[in-house]
Amino acid sequence: MRVVPSLHACIWCHEADAGAGTVSTGLTGLTEDERAGHRSLVNAIGDAAGANTQAGRDIIQHVTTAVGSRDHGGALGYYIETPAGSLYWHDSSGCWTGVLAGLRPDVALLACAGRANVDGEPIQGSPADFIALQARLLGGPRAVVLSHHDNWMPPRTKPDFDLDAVRGALARESPGTVLLSTGYLEGTVLFGA
Repeated sequence: MRVVPSLHACIWCHEADAGAGTVSTGLTGLTEDERAGHRSLVNAIGDAAGANTQAGRDIIQHVTTAVGSRDHGGALGYYIETPAGSLYWHDSSGCWTGVLAGLRPDVALLACAGRANVDGEPIQGSPADFIALQARLLGGPRAVVLSHHDNWMPPRTKPDFDLDAVRGALARESPGTVLLSTGYLEGTVLFGA
């Protein structure tokens, strides 16, 4: 296994979970002070959990510690090689394009939530565009499996994620890559038969 540097989604410019095919633009080239003026996902989580409760404070502490800061950083990607095949896994919507361009996994397990972070700037596109960009940079893995895209934090997230938008973007950017859909707690064979 290789651990590679990556990025967290742009939680400082979080938008209420737009659909997978919804394009977001703007907010590029901002200073850290300007970014701090935007409502962060951490604050939104605190509101949802009731920031004045112990549970809300615990959530804020966990997210701040896990992410490394309230705004960015702390995210890692994992490139795992096995005798049966290789896997790239990253559980946040961010990436360094130069890092991904050096990896060639058979399967990519990719997060698709919030406003994606590409080389330190918010994506100028949709969540589906971000998944397709990663697949292309990774050299067209045989398959992509989504994570962190479903109703993982109600009421902020929605249960009706548009997989067709992701399939369409993959068909355009990485035509040989298929999207594997898995059910909740279902086992999925990634390599071999």
